[in-house]
Amino acid sequence: MSTRTPRHRSASARTPAELTRECAASVSGIARGVAVVLLLGTLAGPMSGCSVAQPEARARALEVGRISGDLAEVDIVVELRNPGRDEIELVQYDYTLSAGDGARYGGRWAALRALPPGQTVEARIPAVLPASSVEGGRTWSASGTLRYRDPNSIVRILYEAGILKTEVGFGGSGSGATRVNAEASSTEAASKKASNTEAASKKASSTEAANTEAASTKASSTARAVGADSNGE
Repeated sequence: MSTRTPRHRSASARTPAELTRECAASVSGIARGVAVVLLLGTLAGPMSGCSVAQPEARARALEVGRISGDLAEVDIVVELRNPGRDEIELVQYDYTLSAGDGARYGGRWAALRALPPGQTVEARIPAVLPASSVEGGRTWSASGTLRYRDPNSIVRILYEAGILKTEVGFGGSGSGATRVNAEASSTEAASKKASNTEAASKKASSTEAANTEAASTKASSTARAVGADSNGE
């Protein structure tokens, strides 16, 4: 006795009632998926607030590094503080630096560091401005956002999926910039000068010792010669 494998009926062979039930089941599945995503997204906010404290950040200073031609390499010094009891993983800075003369620089910089609980640290974010924009005590201002990861497993999954973004804003302003390289060059020059002075002193001492030894040797030789003459007489 042969058995026939039942064949799937085409859409044209199905009754309107069957097609309606299948469409309803598909829409229901999609709706459930959307509802789950929305629910997780809604819960992520309260969970992120409970699981880890937000990092605190402020731009407190501007440092000028190497100046090449008309451009100056600068660093925005950002003060970071973790007020919570858990380590915070910092991910990325999105920032803008504006000078008092209207010059602007915008960039993105990977943080890639952990912020220990209860500690305050400093970070430096690079930027480039016209050299004239950082001279003469000109004013500056910086603003941006700092992205970080929540160690909570569910929130982290949402972050990795792009559904949730945990970030905090920061800003700061001031006037004038610290010339890092100038200070370093001055210190280096002073160190070299001290080394040269020490070398000259050692050389002078060595020369004086050598001259003293030579004089002593010459005096001894003269004394021996005089003694020899006296004995000969």
